[in-house]
Amino acid sequence: MRDLSAKDLPVSEGRRLVGVVDQTNPDRRAAGFGHDPNTTTVGNIMNSNVAYCFEADDCTEALRKMNERSLDRLPVVDQEMRIVGVVSREDLTECSGD
Repeated sequence: MRDLSAKDLPVSEGRRLVGVVDQTNPDRRAAGFGHDPNTTTVGNIMNSNVAYCFEADDCTEALRKMNERSLDRLPVVDQEMRIVGVVSREDLTECSGD
């Protein structure tokens, strides 16, 4: 995350979305759970209550979901919950023509 300057990353088992590691500082979060941040796994620190949208959702629905949780990005999944991409607030602004 640091190398990519990423605020959040989706977590998958295979291609199926199972969680997200977000910008709340994974090192501090791991330490807070009593784990060594150098050896703990992503599965131990991820948030499994992840917001997402389906690839068939329209821009308004995706933006609504982002606004509900104050997110800048949202994983996009297919009907089998497989990750097919990530949409950003900027992408949705372009979609709506604003």
